Amino acid sequence: MDPHWDNWSFCCVLCGAPIGYPDNQWMQEMRAVYSDEKTWLHPALSGVGFWREENRFIPADPASRYDDPGIADTSMPLVVQIVAFHWEERPGPYWGFGFHASCWSVLCALYQPKKVDIQPLIDICRSFPHQDNLPNWGHDFGGLMRYIAEPSHLFPGDEPVFWGRNGVDRGFDESLFNFVCSADPLDLPGIKQVLQGTSNQEEAPKGSEAKVVNIAPDSQDCFARIPMEILQLITLLLPSRDVLQLKLSSPTFARLLLPGSFWASRFQPGFEFHCVFEARQPLARQLGWKELYLAVQNIQSTSNYLNRRRVWDIALQLAQICDAITPTSMEGNVSRSFYEPEGTEDDVPWEYAGGWVNERWEPFERGCVALWTRTAVLPSKIIGMHVSFITYANAQYVSGIRFQQPNGQDICLGRIFKNETSFNIMALAPHEHGNCISGFHLAVDSKGIRAISVQTEVGQTSQWLGDPSKTPKMRLIAQSSHIIALKGSFDAIKLVSLGISEASTDTNGCVSLARNRSVRDTVRWYPDIPDETLSINNAAQLDLPRRTLFVTMLYGGLRGVRLPHLIGITAWTFGTLGIYRIDFIYDTQIDGQKTHTVGGRGPFSHFRNGRGRNSDSFANSEISFQIDGPGGEMITAVDSADLDGVYRGIRGFRIQTNYGRMAMFSPALGVVGEYSLAIRPLPVAERTTITGIYASFVRNTSDILADEWKLTPMCCYSQAVAA
Repeated sequence: MDPHWDNWSFCCVLCGAPIGYPDNQWMQEMRAVYSDEKTWLHPALSGVGFWREENRFIPADPASRYDDPGIADTSMPLVVQIVAFHWEERPGPYWGFGFHASCWSVLCALYQPKKVDIQPLIDICRSFPHQDNLPNWGHDFGGLMRYIAEPSHLFPGDEPVFWGRNGVDRGFDESLFNFVCSADPLDLPGIKQVLQGTSNQEEAPKGSEAKVVNIAPDSQDCFARIPMEILQLITLLLPSRDVLQLKLSSPTFARLLLPGSFWASRFQPGFEFHCVFEARQPLARQLGWKELYLAVQNIQSTSNYLNRRRVWDIALQLAQICDAITPTSMEGNVSRSFYEPEGTEDDVPWEYAGGWVNERWEPFERGCVALWTRTAVLPSKIIGMHVSFITYANAQYVSGIRFQQPNGQDICLGRIFKNETSFNIMALAPHEHGNCISGFHLAVDSKGIRAISVQTEVGQTSQWLGDPSKTPKMRLIAQSSHIIALKGSFDAIKLVSLGISEASTDTNGCVSLARNRSVRDTVRWYPDIPDETLSINNAAQLDLPRRTLFVTMLYGGLRGVRLPHLIGITAWTFGTLGIYRIDFIYDTQIDGQKTHTVGGRGPFSHFRNGRGRNSDSFANSEISFQIDGPGGEMITAVDSADLDGVYRGIRGFRIQTNYGRMAMFSPALGVVGEYSLAIRPLPVAERTTITGIYASFVRNTSDILADEWKLTPMCCYSQAVAA
């Protein structure tokens, strides 16, 4: 293992590999996309600089290079802070993001004949959290990075977080580093030789192309009736592997000659050699498309080609986002923000809901950040709402909202695209002049708003616009009247939070904001916000952080309809760290399954990501209790068990039933270290029956289980249940 990989100070935001890597010339050449002081809307591109620990020079002129004759005497070098984590404490005057010069050239080749628009590029770079000196775009840089928890194991609303690089620690394959990522993606030596006519072309591997055989037309071959010209056009649309299979299975395709247009199509978007942009050169056309295809086949296992393919795939994802936002603008009234500090500072009180928005003084390592804010006055009557979306990292987010008035005029907030999702508000409660909006229901994750639903003044709620599944929910509801204004906070591509201001007349006749908001309206809930018929008991007394997520389990169902079917409860624990999962088991299928789970995954058979080994002190265990729901047994009291004198999340819970039975679910009984286990009863409203629980699950911060979740303050649902 090369020790230089272990400590990367500056990395290329496109390929993820270090800038200034010793003994590798191309990794020491870099460009910067940067801003001067607070001129956020006028970024610049540097020239090709040289970056080494003991020697750094970045020319300001984008047409210059560090090794141009006399450059050191005629050009003042830039001092660019590459990637700023604390924006309020960034060193001046320049700061931005670094690219290997080769990676920048690959990105430029993708855009040819157009130029890379650096304004949306730097906006996007500032919109993603930075971990391990890299922006987390929502991918692993082609296998270069590894996560604390794999994306498929994430808790609802959470985000994948980098945890080092593959190949750095023992037990991981180092070939991706040493063989692939250290190879220059701009340089494909085999292709250069072919284009220059100096390569001795090797014979194509057997099986790379099916032989043309003389087979009489087969009446049973369905393709025999199709003209050859049409069959050739079909091959242009198919992956090469499928064409080969057709040639092997169909006599008609076996006799088909593949034209030059087929080989040329293999270098087009969506096909295997799109990354070989050298195919656009005139020399490539002189060589012939088939010959060029076979030449690329011969080098596709080389380190340079593999890194080209890796960087190209990352560049495609980045370009897709840039191209989506480039033709749009940020709609709405300008309000003071990070990007626009000269904007109007409103004195209107707002209530917000949305993603985990980082403040300027916070390190931007997770969640999202607000670069722009826009406001809009909402008229009293609306007839339609239209929502624009943008997709990246396999997730769809709200980018803008457009409200339609009866007079035909629109009120817009954010980035509006042509492919909107629309809803006719008049369908909820037809009114001659439209309807008032009294609130919004939002599906959110840590990065922003995924879906939205509108509520009218009469309490009717629209369908979801967007996909709310597997996503926490929040709501913004006017407490005493209708919403009079909206405030959207945006990063470069999406709506990260939404604020409302409502009309409420106090005793002096002044307009103010109703502040007595329910806990239902102040935290995130998964899978849904509690029904209004449920008593949420203790939540109002908890000191809840602003990013609290409550995970709910209404095990008894509304009005207790599931209580007669409950036959078992199982809590999963890991060592003495606490409860990470609770299963409720029924004697019949409910919503397609007999076991319903609240909390994290499990059981564990080994530590994640190779950290540590199994031991008795961190053994996986389950604690089960059988309950006679069919016979009328039900839970009548719940107590939490935590460490007396210190808050580290609850270490378990205890239940009591109307049959006089008791069960303790805790991996830590008695004394843990210097602390004793304290039992505290959870409050339940009078004349109600416990029918569910909800709890906040937080990430365990121990080095061993940093990718797991444990149960923290737990509360009970209760409601009136018919005898």
